[in-house]
This record gives sequence, structure tokens and C-alpha cells, in this order.
Amino acid sequence: KKPPLLQKYDHKFKLLFSRELVVKEEDISFGNCFYALDKFLLCTHQYEARDKTLRLQATPITMDGRIGKTTRLAQIQWKNKDDEPQEVDWKMSEDTTKLMVATYADDDDNDVKTQVSVIVHDHKLQKLWEKVFTLPYSQKQFSFKNWTVANDGRVYLLAKIYDENNNKESKKEDGKRSPAYKMVVFRLDPESTVPYQIQL
Repeated sequence: KKPPLLQKYDHKFKLLFSRELVVKEEDISFGNCFYALDKFLLCTHQYEARDKTLRLQATPITMDGRIGKTTRLAQIQWKNKDDEPQEVDWKMSEDTTKLMVATYADDDDNDVKTQVSVIVHDHKLQKLWEKVFTLPYSQKQFSFKNWTVANDGRVYLLAKIYDENNNKESKKEDGKRSPAYKMVVFRLDPESTVPYQIQL
């Protein structure tokens, strides 16, 4: 697996340096690399199948490409495929002071409610809050579209919710075609495990 490449250019687009960001551990998946005030944060995750564990990590990188000490942000364990966190999504706030990571299972199961784990850190990788949310729709109905973490640390999720478990895009009513889904924004707060829903 080829490691990420960090390059820096001046205002005339002259290459100042080019450096591979080599990580020593094996089986590392690279999630994203964000600018965070005065540095970069390289976000990675690693599965340990033997003990059913997902490790989430971030590594600071200085503006001149020096790699700092990796911080473990969380360690998530699962019991079975219904709660195995197959998907990992990273987002940085607009002011680059908040880092969010969300993990969730997505097996398109008709009978299992969608559950998501959300963790928010500041730009110094200090944990601000962590919570597991159960959303009132099955995995089959639910389609993740986009994440946003606000400057105040609140998290917003845009999702497509199908009317039925068959994931049909449209339905016929009174001889006319209409959407068989709705677009919903969920606001995920540290104060509550019940997400606030806004239908678009």
C-alpha cells in the first residue's frame, strides 16, 4: 500500500519539499489529512479481527513535514456483524479547531436499526465528547450522504431515508410519480442521545 505524499509549494507553485508519510504499523487504513490551525492531522484506523477491535488514530505533522507522535483517539469493540463498524468517516470543522470521526455498521439489514458512534476532538486531539446514537430507521432504509462538524462541536448528518426497505427511488400515486424517500438532517448533540431531525 502506497503511503500518502505531503508536498509544499510557494506562492509561485515552486515545489519546496515532497515527503512520503510513512507509518510503521501494518494494516493501517488512511482516512484523511486535515489542516488544523498550525499543523496537519493525518487520520488513520486499524482493524484487529482477532479481538474485534477498531483503533482510531491521528498523527500531527508540522508545516515543514515533521511527523509527530500518534495519538489513539478511540478503541471500539464489536460483538457481531450488526454492530461491526465497517465504515469510518472523518470531518474537520470550518475553523479547523474540531475533528470528528464517525463509525457505523452498514449491512443493509431490514431488521437492524442504524447506529452510529460519534467522537469529537479539538485540534490538540483532546476529546470533547463521544456518544452512540440509534437512529429510528433500518440499515436498509438509511443512506449516509454527508457529515458536518460545526465550530462549536455539534455534528450534523445528511441522510436519505427510503419509505420502505426496498430502496425504491420513486412511487406512483394517483397516476403520478413522486419520490419514495425523504432527505433528513440529523443534529447530533453531546447533551442528548436522541438526535434532532430536520426534514428538507
